[in-house]
Amino acid sequence: MIQFLSNLDNREIAVGFWLVVALALVFRKSKVRRSFASVGRALLAKPILIGITLMIVYVTVEVTVLSLLGIWALSQLKATIIWGVTVAAIMLFSVNKVHQDERFFRKAVKENFKLAVLIDFFVNLHVLPLVGELFIVPIATLAGVMLAVAETDEKYAPVRKLLTGFLGILGLSMLAYALWKVSQNLDSLAEVETLRSLAVPIALSLLYLPFIYFVVVYMAYENVFVRLKFVMQDSSLQKYAKQRLLLRIRLRTPALRIWLRNAWNRDFASREDVDESIQDALLGRSSA
Repeated sequence: MIQFLSNLDNREIAVGFWLVVALALVFRKSKVRRSFASVGRALLAKPILIGITLMIVYVTVEVTVLSLLGIWALSQLKATIIWGVTVAAIMLFSVNKVHQDERFFRKAVKENFKLAVLIDFFVNLHVLPLVGELFIVPIATLAGVMLAVAETDEKYAPVRKLLTGFLGILGLSMLAYALWKVSQNLDSLAEVETLRSLAVPIALSLLYLPFIYFVVVYMAYENVFVRLKFVMQDSSLQKYAKQRLLLRIRLRTPALRIWLRNAWNRDFASREDVDESIQDALLGRSSA
């Protein structure tokens, strides 16, 4: 435990300190304690446990591959765990939103190469003194949470603009500090561990996208198969529809959504009707 604590930097100490304070204040109320218990029970639901287990297995495979390539090392374990409980877990639990945004994967790839990655790299490489981190962490966290809320409704646009500007200034200020620290030791940029600190989060995020994509595809098919019995009564025709959808539409979830939307307005009396409906979906034709 002492060894673990000695390896924490000032930012991690500040985050831990404010987290303990927040939890102590929150758990003083019995209503909040009951709410946390409900959330805990929800996380133990079988579908969520399966999803988390598959995520852990997939990330473990990612780490193994990157380790064999010489990109990942044991020194990156802490960063990998943080990435897992933030980026990976949040993306997994937001998969319904991902399913609705057809441009998600294109945008996600771009995001991994934006300046934000370099900013995170430099900022995390050189943190502030402990007093500064104890001051910055709660302010940045509060502003981030408020911005997330402001994003949910257009009426909060003025607040969103203000918070975006504030966080931008804060980020640039911390970047300036980090660059100043780096300029004092330019040789550190060429060190293997420094390069790993930059490469590992990018590599993990990019390799994680196929997993999220297949989760999206799985959920899309599950959504369709659950509703099949409502759009066609014949069980043998339902089985045939499942097979044909998997064989012809495959990973094209937009076509699958079109098919389900059209299916509510069609009468399925034969296999030919199923084939015709799938062809319409592949061509992007919608039923009246």
